[in-house]
Amino acid sequence: MSFKKIYIDNLGCAKNQVNAEIMVASLSEAGYRLSEAADADVIIVNSCGFVESAKKEAIQHFFSAKNNYKAKIVFAGCMAERYGDELKELLTEADGLYAGKPEVVGSFVEQLQGNPIIKAAAGPLKRKERFSFNGSAYLKIAEGCNNGCRYCAIPLIKGPLISRNSAEIINEFNFLLEDGVKEINLIAQDLASYGFDKGQSLYQLLKELSKIDKTFYARLLYLHPDLFPLEILELIANDSRFLPYFDIPFQHAGSKVLKNMGRNGDSASYLKLIDAIRTKLPQAVIRSTFLFGFPGETKEDFNDVLNFIHKAKLDYAAGFTYSREEGTAAYKEAGNKNLAVSSKLAKQRLGIFNEQQQIISRNQLKRYLGHSYDALIEEPIKGSNLYLGRIYSQAPEVDGLTLIESAAHLTAGNVVKVTITGTTGAIDLTATVDETL
Repeated sequence: MSFKKIYIDNLGCAKNQVNAEIMVASLSEAGYRLSEAADADVIIVNSCGFVESAKKEAIQHFFSAKNNYKAKIVFAGCMAERYGDELKELLTEADGLYAGKPEVVGSFVEQLQGNPIIKAAAGPLKRKERFSFNGSAYLKIAEGCNNGCRYCAIPLIKGPLISRNSAEIINEFNFLLEDGVKEINLIAQDLASYGFDKGQSLYQLLKELSKIDKTFYARLLYLHPDLFPLEILELIANDSRFLPYFDIPFQHAGSKVLKNMGRNGDSASYLKLIDAIRTKLPQAVIRSTFLFGFPGETKEDFNDVLNFIHKAKLDYAAGFTYSREEGTAAYKEAGNKNLAVSSKLAKQRLGIFNEQQQIISRNQLKRYLGHSYDALIEEPIKGSNLYLGRIYSQAPEVDGLTLIESAAHLTAGNVVKVTITGTTGAIDLTATVDETL
């Protein structure tokens, strides 16, 4: 008997989603097809192992699948990569533990039932089945990281920076466009570091992509502020296909905390970067993340963050509490009672941050009122003439949506011209359709 039905329980970030999509492509080449979990012969839990809460979630999903379905359960993804040897001893309930390349997971699944190993894919697999909404896709251009942030476990999981060849990226970019994708979100652990290991740069890659004679919308996600390549601003200003959207994880604004995190910037340099972006691109959208409760963080350090966000006027910002991760440079410091910040205090600071940032984000939304933008339709709202979509300022899943009213039928994955009519909460917009492109 051969397994033919697969379900992938995908957890974690967009980079993990791309890996899940590559797994699907590998399994498709081996004759498998996606199904619902209840019908699957094999369920793959594609785990995240970045922070403690993500690890707990992955284990919960594994045992939920094990207890509720008859399928063979494979534990894969970042947590399997990070704790492979330990999990072999501790997670004996797993039918398989996979920590290899997603491109050849089909071979691994075949081995679960004693079948011969299938031929491994030669070169990158085409992700014909994707987990994004129609018309949108992520494209990963590098793996791993060399930045050495002292709180971060990514290098322990993914290793050092390995950039993909630009020709390979361009080929995949073209494939996605030919497959009907309108919006391509470039991702990596740090886009700003792209090419450092190959004597290349993000600017050179974008310049090559700009030569593609097709319509597209490209967004840049995850740019380390200390390495931000200012030369890309001119290119984006001259090519409207590259969206003026920047995801820059500042993580903090207190000079002492940033130094202890292993970062070179400070509040002044980060405000200067924001000013440079907005001077060149007045319509720029800036998203960021901040970490609270890092060892040694004081009330004054926290106030530095609050002062920073009011000066920066970030469009969106998410906050997180520090997770003590074994193997990281800050692990011992977090165990020092003189430096450790209690979980309760970290959560209190996060709550205050969220309240103040929501006010800032709500005010930032007002600049879209009365203006027209291209919007990518994600899905209709049943029983109404309303649709959910996104404009350039809204990255998938994280930045809210635009509620679009249209008397004419709109198709998911298509782009329409809309006029923004209102705001909802701190991140959502309302709009009416102008015309279909």
